[in-house]
Amino acid sequence: MRKHLQLITLGIIAVPAATAYADETVQMNNFLSELLFVPRAEIGMSDFSLRFKGMVPEPNGRTVNAYNKFITDHIVTRFGGSLIFQNVFLDAYYQTVSDEQTMQMFPELGLIENWLAERDEINITLGMSIFDSASVFVGYRDVEIEANGVNGSHYLFTNDGYYIGGSYRWDITESGSIALNAGFSVLDAKLEESLFGSQLPTGRGDGTGFKFGISWRDMLNERIGYTLQFDRYNYDHEIINREGNIDADMEEQEISMRLGLFTLI
Repeated sequence: MRKHLQLITLGIIAVPAATAYADETVQMNNFLSELLFVPRAEIGMSDFSLRFKGMVPEPNGRTVNAYNKFITDHIVTRFGGSLIFQNVFLDAYYQTVSDEQTMQMFPELGLIENWLAERDEINITLGMSIFDSASVFVGYRDVEIEANGVNGSHYLFTNDGYYIGGSYRWDITESGSIALNAGFSVLDAKLEESLFGSQLPTGRGDGTGFKFGISWRDMLNERIGYTLQFDRYNYDHEIINREGNIDADMEEQEISMRLGLFTLI
């Protein structure tokens, strides 16, 4: 379309303006007829853990080798959509888990903290089908995990970065199919924490990891379909602050199962 307009401006195409406008309208209509928007909503269960292991300073000034782990099972909701044009697709979703409750023990301090946490994730993927049943993709992931403790503690762990992967689909019925997908991520991570009212130094680092998934997708009618999705990921982050005496490994894991509905627009 842009090339066509440039040619008209330069006077290379010697046709009446009305004809040029009609050609542009036809091209736009053809483009829109091939553009498909697929919004979706999902709900399911999430089994999530975030492990911390390494050297950290205590509020009393000592440095100890600490081991702590968040473990939660909670309802997860996801809202997103895909734009599809020929063999190229752009997908985005927002996922949230709120009111996660967990207890964390600090044996070095002889204390226990009870946390109320929230996890939010934004995910954007650009992909392309390389043949009928297979596709490749790249994307961006941004995750924030924030928790508040009943004894004056606060926890904020964020990570964001890029991933690459692929998927393969098997058609089982006329409208139903099973798909497998896998991806590898490279992430930047940041940890800000205060324990029992005492602020700890901020730690930063890098992370890598893999994500795997299997899904079933089928149509309920000509416009509405459903999905059953199982995902698992495992990301390892190295968190360091040399001046603040922080040198730790963090392992982020999640297993989720979700039921979703989508519609073709």
